[in-house]
Amino acid sequence: MPIKTDLTDPQKLRIATQSLTTEQLATVCDRVQTLIDERHQLRQQKLDESNIKQMRGLMSKAGISWEEFQDALK
Repeated sequence: MPIKTDLTDPQKLRIATQSLTTEQLATVCDRVQTLIDERHQLRQQKLDESNIKQMRGLMSKAGISWEEFQDALK
């Protein structure tokens, strides 16, 4: 069973990566950036969905359908 290391602590991260080559570190960097990008996209998607839900609720209160709203944008 692998030992979990707190990789958010800069000192522990430095120790954990001392034996890696430059290429391995670059690969890790690329993978971490991919995870960051995915997390950002997920957060943005959830924010967009929340905004749309809120907007639809307000439109419903105002008596405007989604189709009417989209037609007004054309």
